[in-house]
Amino acid sequence: MHPAVLGGVAKPLLEKFAAVDRDLRGRRPDDQVGGIISAVKTIKTKKGETMAFVTVEDMQGAVEAIVFSALYAGAGDLIAADNAILIQGRLQKDEQSIKVIADVIIPMNKAEETWTASIHFHLEMTRTDRDVLERLQETLLQYPGSCRAFLHLRDPQGTDTVISLPERIKLQAGSLLTREVNRLLGYHAVETVCSAATAVSNAGSNRNGHKGYGSNGRY
Repeated sequence: MHPAVLGGVAKPLLEKFAAVDRDLRGRRPDDQVGGIISAVKTIKTKKGETMAFVTVEDMQGAVEAIVFSALYAGAGDLIAADNAILIQGRLQKDEQSIKVIADVIIPMNKAEETWTASIHFHLEMTRTDRDVLERLQETLLQYPGSCRAFLHLRDPQGTDTVISLPERIKLQAGSLLTREVNRLLGYHAVETVCSAATAVSNAGSNRNGHKGYGSNGRY
């Protein structure tokens, strides 16, 4: 389903952060799922507030997410058919089905900057000189953010020397930074590591106050 979308930007993000086609019964209680919204059903609560039942699909499966009114009020503009989203929430399991109680909803293209805790640049010393390091620094300074950054200097014997960049150099993760650094170095060098990080909806805050979690991976 939706091969053009999932085969492009969305597919690597799903593989890194979440995918419906994994066995949900074996996953931890708080986790991420993601894909394309294929169905939305909204209802009014007793208080007259809107909540939604959202079906999210990837190429292999589907799952239903329950979006309560507090979250819907801040992220309702994301809940529409054919939108690519990631949902961080709690799994609700019974003998017949598995649902996700949504805590956070974000556009799929915001996953890197939302759930990345640190960025790691793997440099091959035989292909790195002072000029490359200076150009790399110039590039990094164009992407200020909140993520810690680390240089991994690998020598021909395979030994890594890890250098933590100063606190003043914190970066914003994302595909633009990844592409620019990889293009500068001429090889895939950027790794983003994701852990507990406050996730946000389009409204700029997570109304339920929960944290976002991720795995790690290299692009």
